[in-house]
Amino acid sequence: AANQAGAGPYSDQVSCQTPATVPDPVSVLCVLEHDPTESGVYTPSTCLALKWDEPCNNGSEITSYTLKLGEQLISLDISTCYVLQNLQPDSEY
Repeated sequence: AANQAGAGPYSDQVSCQTPATVPDPVSVLCVLEHDPTESGVYTPSTCLALKWDEPCNNGSEITSYTLKLGEQLISLDISTCYVLQNLQPDSEY
């Protein structure tokens, strides 16, 4: 602080950190023509193989993903690929 007499001494140094926030949305999502998990369950007419880049975690490690298929929510671990199974042939998702 300062007044007409001059500046006073500096205070003790204080350190602080802002908290983490929610991760950014996935921005790079790819549909693959093969099974990235090599699970052996991939059938092109009834499966859809997805792969995505991990988004910015904004200061806290990503612990899971949620995939929304219509009204259905699918909880996933931290893997960045997944095979949707039991889909209808010749259908749009």
